[in-house]
Amino acid sequence: MVDSPLTDAERRYLDDLRKLPSSIPSRILGWTIELVPSIGLFTFGLLSDRRLFLILGFVSLLYFAVWRMYAQLRGFRLIQGIYEKRLAQGSPDA
Repeated sequence: MVDSPLTDAERRYLDDLRKLPSSIPSRILGWTIELVPSIGLFTFGLLSDRRLFLILGFVSLLYFAVWRMYAQLRGFRLIQGIYEKRLAQGSPDA
């Protein structure tokens, strides 16, 4: 069998996944903290007819969307590497 231990980044990522809260109220609270300020700025900008607040709301929402996408892409690469190493350990011809 091939011995390919996990890297430090992969171990940290798995530990972070283990520590994530799994309850729905904790997830809703996190989404609320991300979305309410952005939506509030955007709504205030629409109602007060101020372009600055529209832009701030949009940029804030865009920031969180890009942040989430980056985390998903990074996580996908790490999970893929972990699966490949684990499957290589279990296959008899590797």
